[in-house]
Amino acid sequence: MSAKKRVTLWWLIPVSAIVLVALTLSACGAPAPTSVPTPTVVPEVLASKAQDIIGALPITVPGEPELQLEFTKEGTYSIAAVSGSYKGATFDAGKFWFEGTQLKFESTEGCLTAQGETKPCIGTYQVYVTKQGDKPALKFVMVEDQFADRKTVLHKRTCLLVKP
Repeated sequence: MSAKKRVTLWWLIPVSAIVLVALTLSACGAPAPTSVPTPTVVPEVLASKAQDIIGALPITVPGEPELQLEFTKEGTYSIAAVSGSYKGATFDAGKFWFEGTQLKFESTEGCLTAQGETKPCIGTYQVYVTKQGDKPALKFVMVEDQFADRKTVLHKRTCLLVKP
């Protein structure tokens, strides 16, 4: 039993020496071990002008054809299918503008009421400019929208922005 204790004590001597050398080096100005850099966090910023959102955004909705939302510098938007049997079909189009930090969509077709009449259809969203990796992205948060399809496609969705 005493032999085991001696073996254990012999292991403590080299470990103590290594710790002593490490402490001495760090006290003498030796470079500290490098740490892993923390990733830069890019805060979300509310969009407030057309230039913030101009471009195309691919939108994927499970079980639906791939869509593309496009904002033009002329102040128009469109949501169209870019794949599947509906490829080329436009589901919504109209004009857009900002009122402060709220994005307004006005559909050219309008919204159909329960009485079968068409009325102006304006949707209001807040759009956050953010990043996915190193690419710009837009996150849509609905404030109010009577157009159910547009609301389904955009609300709480983040899409990569492809600048023209």
